[in-house]
Amino acid sequence: MDLNSTSTLSNANIPWRYIQSQWAAVILEGLKSLYENQQLCDTILHADGREFLCHRAVVASASPYFHAMFAGGFAERGQTVVHLNEVSGASLSSVLEFIYKGNIVVTAETVQDLFVAAHMLQLSTLESACVDFMIKHINNANCLMLMNFSSLYNCGRLVHASRSYIQKRFQEVVCGGEFIELPLTQATDVLSLRDVACTKTTEETVCDAALGWLKHEWSERQKHAYSVIRHIRLVHLHPDYYNRLKVNSMVRGSPRIANMFEQVEYLRTYPDRWHEVELVLEERRWPRLTDEHMIVFGGERAVDKAHFLGSHDGFIDDYMASNDWPLAVRSPCIATVRGGRDLYLAQGCSKGRACFFRFTANSGFQPRAHPKNKRSNFSLVNCDEELFVVGGSHKGSLTSTVEKYCIRSDTWSSVASLPQKLRACCCVSYRGKLYVFGGQTASHTLAKKEVCKNAFCFDPGRGSWTELNSMKNNRAWAGCAVYRNKIYVIGGVSKEFSKASLNATTGGIDHLEGSCEVYNPHKDVWTEGPSLPRPLAAPGVAKFLGTLYIIGGISKSGAVFDTYVLSESSAACSWTVEPGALNTGVQPCLNSQYAVVRLSQPDRDIFNTSTATLSESSFDSSNAQSRENLHTDSYESDSSLEGQEQQPGRGPGQEQQPPPRSETESNTDDEW
Repeated sequence: MDLNSTSTLSNANIPWRYIQSQWAAVILEGLKSLYENQQLCDTILHADGREFLCHRAVVASASPYFHAMFAGGFAERGQTVVHLNEVSGASLSSVLEFIYKGNIVVTAETVQDLFVAAHMLQLSTLESACVDFMIKHINNANCLMLMNFSSLYNCGRLVHASRSYIQKRFQEVVCGGEFIELPLTQATDVLSLRDVACTKTTEETVCDAALGWLKHEWSERQKHAYSVIRHIRLVHLHPDYYNRLKVNSMVRGSPRIANMFEQVEYLRTYPDRWHEVELVLEERRWPRLTDEHMIVFGGERAVDKAHFLGSHDGFIDDYMASNDWPLAVRSPCIATVRGGRDLYLAQGCSKGRACFFRFTANSGFQPRAHPKNKRSNFSLVNCDEELFVVGGSHKGSLTSTVEKYCIRSDTWSSVASLPQKLRACCCVSYRGKLYVFGGQTASHTLAKKEVCKNAFCFDPGRGSWTELNSMKNNRAWAGCAVYRNKIYVIGGVSKEFSKASLNATTGGIDHLEGSCEVYNPHKDVWTEGPSLPRPLAAPGVAKFLGTLYIIGGISKSGAVFDTYVLSESSAACSWTVEPGALNTGVQPCLNSQYAVVRLSQPDRDIFNTSTATLSESSFDSSNAQSRENLHTDSYESDSSLEGQEQQPGRGPGQEQQPPPRSETESNTDDEW
């Protein structure tokens, strides 16, 4: 037959593509045959005393690890024999079977070794299959091991699954024999879990587990008593349990644990000083009903626009926005009372009105008596359930006046004025006293407002101010917070600043401070703290979830939406950046304010010191052995094994407040 003849095949000149849909399977079958018969192999892999003949082109096409080894500049490229010391012979055999055949049998006995091999050889599909198998087979006996295993290999899915399993079945898991056999690091990982579900009082269950772990090998573990007990949230223990724990011999010999108990007693006496203690105050719950939020007030530059609230619970890293404000406010100040459960909002100046509100989760915003003097760029701080308004300015005039608000009577009164007129200073309370740092003050010519580095302390009991040692750097619009019995003063503007200093395009400003200074109020001494990742003015600074957070601010290039978290290591402290966390569309400005507040009431008031009783019958009999730890008194003290620490002194007692001063002349509007 002539194919060129049009009579034979009219369309023979049109190309035709033949596709064999099963060709990939044919090739794979051929490669499998070559591997099984050890034909045309060009590489020998050694592992665990066993050797495997294979084709480097095949393994390199399946594994990025082998591809880099044989196609890159490594020595193995020219070698016929390659040693793999990190994997077992059995797991390498299974991996090669998977590469050549496309399927594999996974069992409980082989899955971990197989995962390790797949992880090293970068076989992502096989690694994922191993994770799926382990997640499907998590149980009480292996969940603790899997949590540690997944953390070791940074396997996020398995970490989440194993932690969730432990959280949901916490009581069953810690009462099993596997928990008390864990090494210290893994045991404290479990004890520090934030959310756990229990059939009885949660914190007592966690404490039982901690005491049971210590008791198991007390002679070896007594040196770790503080490292274990520090994860117990003492403020949430029932009073009866708490009192018995204080006298338990496994904890009473440790000075550092004794310091924890002192902090609890201090907190119960002065609940509004919660930011001064180094204790975890959050209650463990399951499911999580978040009761601690980061509240962000202010942010819009326009006076007539409503401001926004952003809440950050530290667990899902989520910021939300709402505009349910009672009215548009400008340069707001906020403070929290009752251990952070209630929030008070004071305005700067909004259309000539002075405003003051109380906010609770149940009632929302409720108007309260407003301060007598109109002012903006002031500080609002809580000191033992009395709120103080410090400094500020009105219509370009600075003021040194200070007003005190009584929460019980809903009234304002004047107290001793600042030693100098100030605005844009930062203020914090510590041990029943007010501390004021930096700010803008009037120059000698009164024509300019200069930035200062002064520091002052106000004692409400005596009604007087004391000048402290000055900071190293001038700063206004800085942020400050208490952390580990010291006061961190962060960022700010270092030179004279006015509205004209703003960059009209970016909203940024110059002459910013990137430094952090740390003040020791016990010694009146300043030291250098960890520098910021970038210079900032008006950073929102608050103690949150046991550390310091910096939220937003203004940089030279404009608004900053990042969050900085203070991280500590054995070497030094530094700020960890969480980019774009404050991305709510709100423009931070010099008038933004921040605070930590609990928006929901806990089931049990942690500051309640009533003599409530808890019967022994309410203790779960399944954990009676560890309950006996509270009454055991036959162990040696660990005081010789732990370093002595300086224990913070008791806070001052409730002192009589000075009589109100005469009302000062009020100011009347703000230049901003």
